[in-house]
Amino acid sequence: MDVSKVSGCVLAGGSSKRMGTDKALLKLGDKTFLEIQIDKLKSMGIEDILYVRGEDVEVPGARRVTDLYPERGPLGGIHAGLQACENNCCLFLGVDVPLVPEDFLKELIVRHASGITIAQSEGYDEPLIAIYDAELADVIPPLIKDHGAPVRELFKYAPLRRVPYTGPEGLLKNCNTPEDYAETCQTSKQYL
Repeated sequence: MDVSKVSGCVLAGGSSKRMGTDKALLKLGDKTFLEIQIDKLKSMGIEDILYVRGEDVEVPGARRVTDLYPERGPLGGIHAGLQACENNCCLFLGVDVPLVPEDFLKELIVRHASGITIAQSEGYDEPLIAIYDAELADVIPPLIKDHGAPVRELFKYAPLRRVPYTGPEGLLKNCNTPEDYAETCQTSKQYL
């Protein structure tokens, strides 16, 4: 898949209950997690960049979209991104994995043919580091209409390709708690 045919979307909503503060606004150096992820997509050459977020935080070079089905978790955010993206597929990044390497994201794009292409780390699927075909937006509303659903529910509706991540594990660590944030800050000094 050519990068020019892929949109990019950062999932930057959520309540951040375990963190106790908005994860999207946490900083590494002088940039927020949200800015880091958007800059990464720009650096890769992705032109259609959006982020799903309920609150009014503007980031230059990206469009903010809101959940059409509020409070339905990550699948609701994926739905909003797929509805708004301009291309036939979209690379999704959770805002809370700011160290995910750009080279690995490029590998996901190269390996994507159709359906879903998902990162796999230590044998676990990473559904918020993945490419989803835009047509999957039509499948999501019945899954989340009345309540949230796990992202893996989508796996039943499209071909699924897993791409193993073989780099340093700390770079794919989700940052969900203050302790995770401290570890992410430390890891960033080692690898950035």
